[in-house]
Amino acid sequence: MPLALARVAGKLAQRAAGDGSDASTSRAIAPERRKRLALVAFTLVHGVGFTALRLNSNDLTRSETSRSTARTLFALFTLAVTSFARVLGSDPGYVSGAEMADAERLLEEAAEPGSGCARCDTSSTPLRARHCRVCDKCVRKFDHHCFWVGTCVGERNHGRFWMFLAAQTAHAAYGTFVALTGIVGATVNHSTWREVFDDNVGSALAVGYLNLMLLFVMFLLVFHSYLLLSGQTTWEVSAQKRVTYLKDLPSGSKPFDEGAVANVSAACYPASIPRTWRVPSLAALEAKANDQTFFQNDRYSCF
Repeated sequence: MPLALARVAGKLAQRAAGDGSDASTSRAIAPERRKRLALVAFTLVHGVGFTALRLNSNDLTRSETSRSTARTLFALFTLAVTSFARVLGSDPGYVSGAEMADAERLLEEAAEPGSGCARCDTSSTPLRARHCRVCDKCVRKFDHHCFWVGTCVGERNHGRFWMFLAAQTAHAAYGTFVALTGIVGATVNHSTWREVFDDNVGSALAVGYLNLMLLFVMFLLVFHSYLLLSGQTTWEVSAQKRVTYLKDLPSGSKPFDEGAVANVSAACYPASIPRTWRVPSLAALEAKANDQTFFQNDRYSCF
């Protein structure tokens, strides 16, 4: 059951963020246009949130405490913008021609190459790479194509994407808190909830909008935290039985898991030289399955 929930979560996250992994058709969009669309979406989402907060009739900026609240909100917004700028249009780890040639060599040597790519006209690609129809390129350690940041999430920017989600979650959570204080504070001066709502429509709208935003980014943050800690990708979790190098492995296998610390380090500080992945033998996977980890041990199992 937990594994099934993880796959459902993966599919929801993939659709919510935008997939773009179907190599059979091409919807290639120029990089600059992808960045502009992401900027427009980011501006609209945060613009609506700030507008709703400004409509709050219990204006908290009149007191010293409220000024501190506003400064904190602005600091978190600055963090969100900075993290967005770092991942916007970033290189997810596009596969170069040299890597394609190396994958062809591995195929000839009967090693562990990935499947071929019809769009790139190659019989083999590096393991864990997948073609994105939006970027029209193969991406190493492909996770998904994200409309919100105007690029794919892959080997070189998965850590940046996680930091973006963390900053967005913190900003949305604090914004929700600020909006809620407008409503709760209004109860002091009103005898009924009807009066509170009538005088605080802005706060009510802000609470509803920011809660939706918070739930969306928090869900993605939790799911991608799990992916980073376990060395997996959205594509691998949500479509294990369709992924060539995973479909014959036992259900719930994590063949590329090197431990939480190493997994997070590799995602947040990717090496300049592309990583060459190998699928462990069944014996190695069985031995790893007996290891005591946070996700699976003698007391409980997440799978």
